[in-house]
Parts: sequence; structure tokens; C-alpha cells
Amino acid sequence: AGLWLYDSFGTPEGIGIHGRPQVAANPGNPADPHAGQAADMQSAIEGLRQRLAASPDDVEGWLLLARTLRSQQQFAEAADAMERAHALAPDNPSIMADLAEAWIYNTPDGRVPQESRALLERALDIDPDLQKGLWLMGIAAMQDGDDAFAISYWQTLLEQLDPGSNVYTMVSGQVSEAQARMGMAPD
Repeated sequence: AGLWLYDSFGTPEGIGIHGRPQVAANPGNPADPHAGQAADMQSAIEGLRQRLAASPDDVEGWLLLARTLRSQQQFAEAADAMERAHALAPDNPSIMADLAEAWIYNTPDGRVPQESRALLERALDIDPDLQKGLWLMGIAAMQDGDDAFAISYWQTLLEQLDPGSNVYTMVSGQVSEAQARMGMAPD
């Protein structure tokens, strides 16, 4: 079940933040063709929780639970699971970035909270090329109205991305928008 959940919901690229997912209009509606899948997912989540109760030091299990809960829009529970993973691996920059993102999902307005910023700064001190960290710090800078700083984060990120990828196109678009806000000609 764990491998299936990771294959279905894992995000190896790590920068899949496009805003908040939309909540289904009628979750659990028997006429909903996805209702059976939702029940299977809940069963898998419960199985994973039971496994973690027996093996609470399983970092990968906590990461899987957090990502799965996030995919199910259970943001508070996802953040709790990510906090458990971070407690077990406090110096892992990828986990730091995932936890910072989990805290963002728990904000009512999608703003990057100060605790996320501090954790992202620490993660980028450890791994200056951490893609999710660069993406999220760019968002934080943009939210602060500091487009120049946002651009610097995102340009560092662009250097790591395949120019033909969708992610590159999205980040490049953010850079162009920030440049336009600053009255600069886009690159």
C-alpha cells in the first residue's frame, strides 16, 4: 500500500505548489464514481497510521502519510505527520521544505508564515540548490512585495530546470511577471 501511495501521490520534483487544491463538491456521495477510491484511500491511510503506531521512527512512513494526507486535503493532519518526520530527521533540507510547505497549506490565505521562512532559510543554508526551497522563498519575497529578491530565487531555480519542462515555463512566467511589476523588460 505504501508504494502504491507514493507512486500515486509522491512528488519527486518537489515544487508542485500551484495554489490550494479545490475541495470536491460532494465527497462521499454514493453517486460519485470516485467514492470507492476515496474509501480505498482512507483504508490505506488507516493502515499506514497503524504501521506508524508500531514503528514510530519510520521517517519515510511519516513522509508518505503527510503527502497522502495533503493529497486528500487533510492539511492539518498532513502538517502533523510532516512535523513527526522532521523531528526524526531535523537536518534534512527536503523535509524542512516539505514542512514549510505544509505550514503554508494551513494558513487561511496561502501566505508564507514566518516559521516557514525561517525553516526554508535553514534548508537553503544546507542545500542552496533545493528547488522547493528556492520556489517557496521566491513566493515569500513576492508576497512581501520584494520582486527583486523573488526573481533572484527563481532565477537560481531556473538554472537547474530543463528549459523544455512545464515547471521551467511556470517559473519563467513568474519571473516575467515580477519583472513587469518592477517596470523591467522581461528577459
